[in-house]
Amino acid sequence: MNFYPSPTCEFILKKRYRYVWPKEGKIKTLIDLELYPSNICVVSFFQKGMGNEKTKYSVRANLTLSHALGVLTACIKAFQELPGSYAFVFSAANDVGINKEYNARYSAYNAFLSSRFPNYDQQIQKGSIALNTLMLYPQDFQYKKDADDFYERFKVKTQENTISAN
Repeated sequence: MNFYPSPTCEFILKKRYRYVWPKEGKIKTLIDLELYPSNICVVSFFQKGMGNEKTKYSVRANLTLSHALGVLTACIKAFQELPGSYAFVFSAANDVGINKEYNARYSAYNAFLSSRFPNYDQQIQKGSIALNTLMLYPQDFQYKKDADDFYERFKVKTQENTISAN
């Protein structure tokens, strides 16, 4: 499913995917790929029906390890289906009411990406352990400057959202 931005949104298109864990069909995960100018993609996911618009990324679902790996694999697959080369950006939200550097989600996502993201060790990486955010893009990425500028704005927005949530 595709969503187009409202006048207050910065993305140019949001692609939404639904992931249903085959072993437990009741738990549905929604994966969002927000596409921005200069081929920048922010990847996020949340459990359908958990939390509200502000907290949906912070509510922790009790997923098994294999289920969580399935969701993360689906995120990478959806990202890889994008035409052309994109910068990959994520933010590992803290749990509701908690603000922790290098949280468990960031640690898990980073470990997963380092083993499953294509050519991970050859990607340019920009990250903030304090904000639990990461951006990856290929060495020959055509929009390096735009991606770096976007990531700086993304960090500010993430920090503002972290402060307002506490």
